[in-house]
Amino acid sequence: MNKNRKINNRKVVKMMNISEKQTSSQCKSIYNCVCNTVKSSPNSTAIISISKNGKSEQISWQGLLSSVNFMSRFLLKYDLKPQAKVVIALPNKISTVITTLAVWHLGCCVFFLSQELTSNERNCLLNQIKPDLVLGPWLHLPYPMGHIPKELEDYSFEEATPLPDIVSAPSRATATGGSTGVPKIIVEEAALLYDETDFKQWEMITGQVAGYSQLVCGSLHHALFNNSFYISLSMGNCNILMEKFNENIALEAIETYHINSLVLVPTMMSRMSKAQKQKKTDLSSIQCLHHAAASCPIWLKKEWIDLIGAKKVHEFYSMSEKVGLTYIRGDEWIKHEGSVGRPLVGKMEIRDDDYNLLPAGASGNVYFVADQPHITHYLTAEGDDSVNDKLKSTTISMGDLGYLDKDDFLYLVDRRSDMIISGGKNIYAAEVENVLKEYSKIEDIVVIGLPDPIWGRKVHALIQPACDSKDFDLYRFTNFGFQKMCNYKLPKTIELVESLPRDNNGKIRRKALVEERVAAKDAETLYHYLNVPNGHQLISWKNRKRKKGTNGSQITVS
Repeated sequence: MNKNRKINNRKVVKMMNISEKQTSSQCKSIYNCVCNTVKSSPNSTAIISISKNGKSEQISWQGLLSSVNFMSRFLLKYDLKPQAKVVIALPNKISTVITTLAVWHLGCCVFFLSQELTSNERNCLLNQIKPDLVLGPWLHLPYPMGHIPKELEDYSFEEATPLPDIVSAPSRATATGGSTGVPKIIVEEAALLYDETDFKQWEMITGQVAGYSQLVCGSLHHALFNNSFYISLSMGNCNILMEKFNENIALEAIETYHINSLVLVPTMMSRMSKAQKQKKTDLSSIQCLHHAAASCPIWLKKEWIDLIGAKKVHEFYSMSEKVGLTYIRGDEWIKHEGSVGRPLVGKMEIRDDDYNLLPAGASGNVYFVADQPHITHYLTAEGDDSVNDKLKSTTISMGDLGYLDKDDFLYLVDRRSDMIISGGKNIYAAEVENVLKEYSKIEDIVVIGLPDPIWGRKVHALIQPACDSKDFDLYRFTNFGFQKMCNYKLPKTIELVESLPRDNNGKIRRKALVEERVAAKDAETLYHYLNVPNGHQLISWKNRKRKKGTNGSQITVS
């Protein structure tokens, strides 16, 4: 890494278009990148996979190439043609990576889906895709189904002669999180080709360079982890791939494998940070951490800066649609606390609901102003292209609320769909979660807005306590909240739950949680709502503390 790099001397990231990529002699497919690494380091470890129970297996670069050659020939039995649509909904395992590389090697487009989709979501997406092959855990689908051969699982196959490498566009598609409804498929029109310029740009926003080992904690159907894994693999780096995130196993992996690079989402950062306080893992090998995909609480960002150093913490704000990107490094973040950075791709604008441009400091709808052709589109039903209209525009909003400071640093407030209007006041779910998550007796929390006859919507929280539910003190919790933010932002009711229904990448569907409770008969009893003490009750509680010889107003809670 260039230690003398000046962070303010930014270069605008420019992505080659498809034709430029395909004609450039410097650009290589992932398969050819693997071939190059095999020439220099055939017996070095390419991938280590860690199962749910912490057991690991690994494969060398030569073993990876041989396996891809075998699997690409095996897939010929399904009569796959270039640009065929192949769905991969498989766990984070070495065999899944091999299968993916083999599908790309044949020139097909890979559609990454989660195994955790409900049957309705799965069927809706598959009906849009109309795949030529599905590789996943499902049965009795009206589409061609494939399987992973046993020989690939135990590497007992005979050496296979390589097939010609076919590179085509589109090459990859991922699904949105579906937080506001049914997920949508986003198709990348670009070919998967990389050159040194791409790797330099990747270094700029992640700190990662060739020779690093990277820990990938999230599922490869998620765009952040998918990009991070396959770019790093193309650079010739060893990647440690977790089948399912577990903070304790992740910390052990950092120490065991001397991890240099981490890719995380804030939920993972929070769980690892809390576990680190108990375990005191040696994190000295970490040279860089990049995170994205959700708003990161200020207190949590500070904790990681304290753990590994400001210059090693990298954050970028983007979206699966790839219409723009902002970036900020930890030392710059300290001067612009809470920001997700300045634009590297495109420009930023903040506009109100009437599309009027807002000045610095005013919150509104966040827009990316594209400065280059879009390389993605939504997969839609035949004859219905209305959903792609916003991607055809040069000014695009993906539903986030935020503001710019005088130096054009962006600060996110919340998703518009997650904003709660209670008693006529705007309450941002992300803000409430980020503040209350710092309370030590909370392992995880999600805030939603539920219908209320008085307030219109009331703030409601689902809390996974970091203690036994019977030991969760509502008054201490409320006192903590009162010290941190306005009364009207605090939850009026809560549920104590064993766990929150997050996917492997930490995402949660608030809309579904709201719909379940609205539709349920006698939801308050069914979901065990607890009323949070109001201000008068809290004062009474503090007075009782004073009578016991404690100054209630000065009680320290954490």
